[in-house]
Amino acid sequence: MRDGLEDMMRVVDGPPEPVLSQFKLGYGSVALLLATGQDMATIRRTVESSFGQYQNLKKIRGLEAEVASLEMAVEDARRFTAPCGDFSRIGRYRAARAQVEQQRMARGRAGRHGRSVAEAEPGRLALVRRKSGASLGIICGLDRRRHRMLVTVLLPHGTTVQMKEGNIKKIFWQTPPLHLPRDWERRTRTLGEQLEALSVPELVERERSQGPEGALAAIECHRCPWGSQSRCDHSWKGVEALEGRLGQKREMLDAFKNAYWQEFCRVVAVLERFGAVQDGKLLAKGQLISGLRHDNELLVAEMVDRGILEDTTLAEAAALCSCLIEESRSGDAAVARLFLKKRPKLRRKLQELESLAHTVLEVQRHHHLPMPVGVSTGFMPSVFRWASGEDDWTGIVEESFGGHEGDLIRALRRLIDVLRQLGEASEVPPAIQAMLARAARVVDRGIVLESALERTPRGPNAYELNIYRSFVANGREPTFDEKRYFEDQLSERVFKYLREHPEIQNDQRYSDFRFWRQVTPGSSKGEVEALLEDPDERTIDPALMAALASQQWTAISSKAKEAWVYPLGWVLYFDDKAVVEIVRRRGKWDKGDDD
Repeated sequence: MRDGLEDMMRVVDGPPEPVLSQFKLGYGSVALLLATGQDMATIRRTVESSFGQYQNLKKIRGLEAEVASLEMAVEDARRFTAPCGDFSRIGRYRAARAQVEQQRMARGRAGRHGRSVAEAEPGRLALVRRKSGASLGIICGLDRRRHRMLVTVLLPHGTTVQMKEGNIKKIFWQTPPLHLPRDWERRTRTLGEQLEALSVPELVERERSQGPEGALAAIECHRCPWGSQSRCDHSWKGVEALEGRLGQKREMLDAFKNAYWQEFCRVVAVLERFGAVQDGKLLAKGQLISGLRHDNELLVAEMVDRGILEDTTLAEAAALCSCLIEESRSGDAAVARLFLKKRPKLRRKLQELESLAHTVLEVQRHHHLPMPVGVSTGFMPSVFRWASGEDDWTGIVEESFGGHEGDLIRALRRLIDVLRQLGEASEVPPAIQAMLARAARVVDRGIVLESALERTPRGPNAYELNIYRSFVANGREPTFDEKRYFEDQLSERVFKYLREHPEIQNDQRYSDFRFWRQVTPGSSKGEVEALLEDPDERTIDPALMAALASQQWTAISSKAKEAWVYPLGWVLYFDDKAVVEIVRRRGKWDKGDDD
């Protein structure tokens, strides 16, 4: 008990946790932005007006200050006065020295002796060991044997000899190789005359002066007359370190400034790859994506576009759609394998869907998009039986799922949402559209329907509906300016109602209406309209009101005379004057569904 109290006090008295934006651009939100028909500059301003970009502004300001500070530090470091008057010369010297060392390391332990004989091409000049002394020759070929290499060399007097690699004293890499014709064995005299015309000292001097070591020695810093090489080297090393840090900070600054826009462009590139967008305009598939709400709207649209749902029954289509909702948390994988083994047609359809998911995943990886792409078969057996019309819920859970029934109910609720979206989308082929709409109605029955309805003493508030409507219209949360405009309009309606009905100030619901902007039992129709504006639907039909309330209708039928339907599953029941009951159908927008 003491530990619990201490933890509670630590939470209460401790610093608040930071509010971090979870805003991510998905295929649906990007498609909705493109559907507005606005130019890219306007869309970019919309994307970058999100709360996530606002949070990035804090990091951007800090990085801008760091970049400015590092730029000043680099300028100060470059003011170092070298005795020769050219501080940048030590930079060139360090680059040349690093290149030489890199070449030596690449050649291994014998790197200081130059490149290996194996790299020499025919026609390359070389200095070889002979009994009479060193002689100039032309490398005509290499004969690689088990543990050694024999080199064919043409000598100045026209003789061709084979010698071991160790007899090659030096290869003149800085001298272009001589042209060696295919029938060089017949032209040894001509090649010998060319060799005799060459001067070995000149070749050696060219090798020394034009090689990497020669280029290094040509720089004055190699033998600094003022003995200042170490001081200049240390100062330049400091400049390089500062410039490296400056480059990193600039890259970070650019990434933060363009984070959301770059993500938007990557999503558009993937949509173009799958034929949903062309030249910034939505095609038919893009229109379908813009109307979907899913973790990966592209995968759902591709499933429809590629005809995976064609030639399937209602139960088979529902089972295939269940593969895209979520991964089963507690189901038995063996049940799904046995189920698919008995249904080859459904197994082939599943393989097509898995191949599609793999294609989408590879394209996303190529464009560095982390959107989830997954096909899970854990719910297929139970969904198939439930969508086939079976009502033995306990048997379905135990025999075809094997996990907790709460996980199955939550999955079915999400499946119903996907089926309804596809059933209402005009871009889906009419036959498939009608079948999926029927599937949604078949699945949404019994315990699944009852689990989504709840009576609540608190109704919707104006802010949550505003956020929802913004997502539906624009695919994103409201911007700061949009929120401010909505607040101004809402306050005007609320204060107007209060001026016209001052008696509400003595009612206990005054705080809910005035401050919390929330509907509660007892709210009049005028209060509801002031807070939530017009409903999506009004009805006085008892049969329709009963369908909206389902099993809750028995308790509220005696006092409900009218029902108003609002987004997010809210249904407000009125008597002659005010709200008497509030029922809500819980859906994918409820955080509780993700617990």
